[in-house]
This record gives sequence, C-alpha cells and structure tokens, in this order.
Amino acid sequence: MIFKYRCYKRYVNDWVLRKPKKGRGQYKKISEYLGINSVRVSQIFKGNQEMSLEFAHKLSSYLGHSESEMEYFLILVAKARAGTAELKKVLEKRISQAQAESTDLKTRLSQDVTFSEEAKAIFYSNWYYSGIRLTSSIKGLDNANALSEKLDLPIDTVSRVIEFLLKYGLCIKEGEKVKMGPKRTHLESSSPLVSRHHQNWRLKAIESMQKQNKSNLFYSGPMSLSKSALQANRTDLVDMIKKLSDRSLNDREEHLACLNIDWFQIL
Repeated sequence: MIFKYRCYKRYVNDWVLRKPKKGRGQYKKISEYLGINSVRVSQIFKGNQEMSLEFAHKLSSYLGHSESEMEYFLILVAKARAGTAELKKVLEKRISQAQAESTDLKTRLSQDVTFSEEAKAIFYSNWYYSGIRLTSSIKGLDNANALSEKLDLPIDTVSRVIEFLLKYGLCIKEGEKVKMGPKRTHLESSSPLVSRHHQNWRLKAIESMQKQNKSNLFYSGPMSLSKSALQANRTDLVDMIKKLSDRSLNDREEHLACLNIDWFQIL
C-alpha cells in the first residue's frame, strides 16, 4: 500500500518486484507508457535523477492509483524535488497527515456505509461499475491494471470506479489487492434506476453479439400463445432464474457473464 512509503522510488521499485518474474520488463513498459527513454527511467529509479510532476501524474495512472493515492504519490515526488529544507519540512508534514488520514478512512470503511440515492445513481450509470466489482472476485484480476486490460477499459476509469467501490464497501482492499466486498446491491422494481440498469447490460449484450463468440447464446422468439401458456412461461422463467442465481452463489469465480432475459406481452 502506497501510504506506507515516504519515498516514491522505493515504492515503485517494490511495486515492480511484486510483479510476475520479479517485474522483468516492467521498467521498459513504464518508459513506453511515459514516452521517455528507458535509460532515463533507470536513472530515475536506480540513480539520482528525479521525476517531473508531469511524468509522475502520468505514471500514477499506469500504477492504477485512486485519486487519494495519486495525490499522495505526487506529494512524495514533490518532496524529493524540493530545493529547500523549509519546503521539504512542509511536505513531510503533509505526508504524515495523509498517512494518518488513510488510516482513518480504512477504519470508516470497515463500518456500515449507507448506499445513498446519489451513490446508486452513480453505480447504475454504467455497466462497468458492477462489472469491475464482480470481476475483482476472479483470481488474478485483483488490481486496476489487470482489470483494465481484461475488461478493455481505460486505467483511469478503472481506478475511479475502484475508489467508488471501496468507499461504499462494495469492494475491499487486502494489501494492494482489490476484492469483491460482502455488501450487495439491490434495486426495487419501482426504482427509476431499474430501466437504466437493464439498458446498460443489454447494450453490453448487443456489443457481444458483434463478436460472434460461439460460447454465447442469444435467442429472440416472438410467439402467439394462450393466456395460460403466457403465465406458465413466466413462472418457468422465474424458477430458472432462481436456479441459475443460486448456482452462481455457490460456485468458483472464474468468468464474468451476464444473463439478460426479456419476456414481455405486446398485445
């Protein structure tokens, strides 16, 4: 966790070492992301050069930082670049304050958090809020970079969503890993957000149709039938939904999938 560090170089070097194969090739990836020579990256993290705040801001996105983590990272860089002892002292004080605030935040998040109407509106504004939350339960997809790559989403979007999920207890953090939290989301059928929730995932279904993946299943079956058959089909669908839902709750998390069923009466 970044708030344990008071030196940005040590933090980045440790972050690299925790990657597979002890981070082999990571500095090259960083140089390519920042658009600077790999020699310069080596001079920064293995030598005496300091990183500019502009490059630090960009690197923070690559590292998958939340907004508060990014601010802290920039303070660490600013302290390293400070030209006077007085300025270093001011920034050291701010670092200590940020570390204390991070501890307080962690304590608050362990308590019950109210999921306000405003927060619900944000959560149901796009499919990737619930998508990122659910995907974080899959082994190996427990950080912003992995989620960004797997879900084909910008890293800054994923970082912003993770910070929201952590704030409301929908995800939790274990060290540097993000895990799906114990809290659940539920919308009443009368909520004005229900239609938005359905639309988000149906748009995702339409997107998946274009990929023509043989493991996917899409079916549209308009039909004319009796009133009794209409009611019986609805009952069968509800029973099936419950069966599938119960199965997913007791299963291993390996894939992210979505079930969309539309059964509606036209006449």
